Amino acid sequence: MDKAICAITLSTSKPMLVEAVWHKGNLTLLSEQTLPADRKGLLDVLPNIIRKIEKNGDDVLVDERSGFFSATGGKHIQFAAPGTSGKPILVESLDLYRELSLQKAIIRPKTTGAGQRYTIPDNIIDVEHDTRGQAVYRIDWERLKSEHLLMLLCVYGTIYQNVASASYIEQMYSSVTVEMPPDPLDPLRKIVRATETEAIKSVTMSPLTGKGRYL
Repeated sequence: MDKAICAITLSTSKPMLVEAVWHKGNLTLLSEQTLPADRKGLLDVLPNIIRKIEKNGDDVLVDERSGFFSATGGKHIQFAAPGTSGKPILVESLDLYRELSLQKAIIRPKTTGAGQRYTIPDNIIDVEHDTRGQAVYRIDWERLKSEHLLMLLCVYGTIYQNVASASYIEQMYSSVTVEMPPDPLDPLRKIVRATETEAIKSVTMSPLTGKGRYL
């Protein structure tokens, strides 16, 4: 499903947002913006930004630990939380990022140095297995910069479905054919129509002499 995505990261020392478009299987990061680093500055600008972007129909994903700002709008994302596969959302997003990168389906912002800044190192995660054979993911959080997290949010946004969004609801219902239940009075109406038709056929119109049959 094509969509517009706004990714916001607040979990690093450099809060940022980036707007992106997912169209025909390609992810294009359009514009980036550095946000205030202090809570007061964020309160002054961020809730209004989120509301405005959501009003345009974008999916807004907010990476933060507390959920404080996503309570005003957007979807609260915690990368360490399990995703649909049971893996951490960060791992799911990184797997998809690698796939899209191999397929050359990611276009980075055109700002200076964005190509390098939005490229995620390959060795950011180590996978080990515990005594039960379960995968344990060792994530090097310190090496994840704001741009890396924004990229992963945008990638995750390509598979995230906001079931409350107008575009999602419209798409869901556009593919649904609603069949009305049969009217229980239909059989009776057919009988009445058939009786009326037979009665009309049995009538012979009388000439002006007054002779003939009447209904």
